[in-house]
Formats: sequence, structure tokens, C-alpha cells
Amino acid sequence: MPIPRSLSFGLAALVAASAAIVAPQAAVAADAPADQLAVSVVGDGATTGNDAVPVAIQLLDGQGELGDTIALPTTDAGDQHAFTLGANRDQQGALQQSADHRYVTLGGYDAAPGSGSLNDTAAPDTLRVIARIGSEGDVDTATTLAGGFSLRHIRGTATVDGTRYWAGGHGGVSTAPAGSVLTVEAGGTTPTAVVSGNSNLNNGRVVDIHDGQLYLTSDRSGFSGLNTVGTGIPTAAGAPLTLVAAAPAGASVAHDFAFAGEHLYVGYTEGANEGIAKYRRTGATWTWVDTLPGDFWGLEARPAGDDSVLYAVRGLNQGNEIVRIVDSGDDSAFTAQTDVLATAAPQTAFRGVAFAPGFEPGTDAVGPILAKPTLSWDVRVPGGAGSALAAVLGQDTNPAATGVIADAAGEAVTATVTSSNPAVVPDEAIRLDVADDGSFRLAATPAATGTAVLPVHLRT
Repeated sequence: MPIPRSLSFGLAALVAASAAIVAPQAAVAADAPADQLAVSVVGDGATTGNDAVPVAIQLLDGQGELGDTIALPTTDAGDQHAFTLGANRDQQGALQQSADHRYVTLGGYDAAPGSGSLNDTAAPDTLRVIARIGSEGDVDTATTLAGGFSLRHIRGTATVDGTRYWAGGHGGVSTAPAGSVLTVEAGGTTPTAVVSGNSNLNNGRVVDIHDGQLYLTSDRSGFSGLNTVGTGIPTAAGAPLTLVAAAPAGASVAHDFAFAGEHLYVGYTEGANEGIAKYRRTGATWTWVDTLPGDFWGLEARPAGDDSVLYAVRGLNQGNEIVRIVDSGDDSAFTAQTDVLATAAPQTAFRGVAFAPGFEPGTDAVGPILAKPTLSWDVRVPGGAGSALAAVLGQDTNPAATGVIADAAGEAVTATVTSSNPAVVPDEAIRLDVADDGSFRLAATPAATGTAVLPVHLRT
């Protein structure tokens, strides 16, 4: 019996009264159980720069099969706050799984889409918000940080079990509460600055919890690399930072990090030696081993048999990638096999990656990424701009996108398409015709102005 393989493409964004068909993003699924992942996706398919845009959590597996998409709210409702991020701001949107594996969390801003330069906004006028997403797709954005991270970035959040949060970011030197690590109860509005002091202590990056210890990355003097925050998971003010994994020579601006057994991986986003630094445990600290060069942001990892498997966001700009990296090196080398799992659609970006809510990672080895069916577009489509296709309200005949679907193994490919926003483009208003030779024609008739993505799923 052949192994089923599937491919998902984010095909169309409908903006205002027209539709834009965007470049495909590929993913393949295997028969065997795979790691379950969550990715923070930032963007509306049109906006660039630092203006506020919607955020969603895209579920996918370790082979790249796309699952559900969970949209975060863009308006206030009751005790729930809007949650947006800057369209193309690399320092935002880090995603972490809770220590009990039930949730993923991230930090953002209570601002309407279209608001400008979020990290320059003053809190509490523009509140910094913590979002919690559960395994059933439930979203909670009731927790805010008063004046925390005013005029600066909130970069990441962590939690043990969803009842209390820790947030990392740039606390400045004059806001209240000022600090690089804040903590607040779920649903709370009055955080405590766990780490605060001078400008080096008030400017942190990404937090996470591992084996009962809170950690923070930093690029500040004396703390450049990964630090423990106090002892255990402190909730009171005055916790010290202790550098336990120093940035290697030529690397700066530590961002996300992940542990995999006796190894630690930290992403450094600047310097001649930027990339994912690998460390080995040396007592209570970590010793640098080697670096995989590249531009990596979000990071997740686990032991995988005798190896480590990492999932990372590669690239800082819109249209970046989620990659799987298998490190088969020993304590003296980072020996990487890298595969692309998904590519963000134009004018959207991946920011953080974590194991999905409700998924408890194991230690089994991972298999190879299976070959996948392909979809190729004709170079230009009538009525479009670049890879965009216009669709106009009330027009009987709209332009169609064309291309070819193929499978290298010669398997028959089944194609289906749905709408992420039926109010803008109902499923029944989408037409996908595939000929015996694999050539296809895709057209959609919008029912309202707005934005929608039309994912096309290919399966053998």
C-alpha cells in the first residue's frame, strides 16, 4: 500500500474587492506519527513594514503537513483584547509551549490592524497582551501588562500551566513596571518586574521554562547569550540573571533557544558567526561546540534517537521558511541535514515555532522527508500583478489562475480547495478544474470585500 503524501498551498488572498493568488507553500505528510508543531504567522497578504497586522497560529506536523489555522482576535470583546504584531518585525512573535504541554503562548499588542509602529507605542494606551492557545483551538487574550514594555518590544512569553505568565522584552529605563522579565497571573493587569535595574538588566529577549528553571536570552554586556533567571521560576522582584551559555565569538543578539537532552541550541541573529549555536552541558553551564550558519529566529528541539531534531524559522523577512534540521553531530560538531517544511506566503511571515498545544514530544528518531507532489504556476496570470489575480465583486467572469500539478512518483493526485474566510469567498464560489494531464484552472468569485486565503491541498 503506498504511503499517502499530501501538499498544501496557500494560494489566494482576497484584499478589498479583488483577489491576489500568492506563491505556493509546500508541505508533505507521512504515514508514520510525526511531531506536531505550531507556528506564529504574521500578516494579511498585503501589508509590509511595521504596521499592525493579524496573527494566526498555523498547526503543522514534522513532515510539513498543514493542519488547522487558529486566528487571534483583532478587536476587543469583553475581557478579551485584540492581538496584533508588526507586519515585518523580526523581534516579535516568539512562540513557546507551556511546561505542561497544554498550551502555546506569545506576546503582542492590543492595537487595531493598520496601526503604525507598534513597538514605538506607549503603554498602557497600547497594552502589551499575552495570548494563550489551547489544544482545542481555544484562545485567551485577557492578560495585559499595564505599562510594561512601553515604547519598546514585547518579544516572548512562557508559562508552566496557563495560570501565570512570564514575558520577556525591552523594558526601557523609565516605564512602570520597568524590567526585561515581567510576571503576571492569567487574566491579570498588574505585572511584577522579576528582573530590573540598569539598561543591561531592563533589556531582554526571549523567555522559556525548561526542567523547572526560567531562562532568558540577552544581547546586553555581561549577559550576552542564555541566562538563568533566579532559581527555579521566580515570581518576586529582584531575581538575578546568571549567564550559563555565553555567545560564541563573532555571534551577537541571542534570540530563541531550545534544549535537546544534553545539548542546547541558541539562535544568534547578528554578527559574522550568526546562526544556531550548539552547546554541550558542562555541569551547571553550557560550552559552545559549533554553529550552523544562517538567519534563524524561532526555534524548537528535542532528542531524536542518537541525534537531535530542530524546527526553526529561517529568514527574517516576509516569505520566510520553517525548516527541519537533524543534527547528527557529536559533542564536537553540528552536522546538519536541513529540509524546508513550509514557506510563508508573500506579505506574511513566520515568527515563532513550538511543539503544538496538547503534544508531548518524545525521543524517537525521525525519518526522511517524503517526496511530495508539486504545483507550478504559469508565470503571469491575466488581470494580476506579479503572482496576484484580481477578482471583482459583481463581475460574472473573473480571471483565472492556471498551472500544472504533478507527482514525481506517478501517483494520482487529488486536489481540494477551501476558503479561510467564507464571508469574503464562500467555498461554493471557488472553482478548481484539473485536467488529466495535471493542468489546472482556479477561479473565485468574492461575495464581499475583505481578506481570505484559499489553501489548495494535494494528496496522493
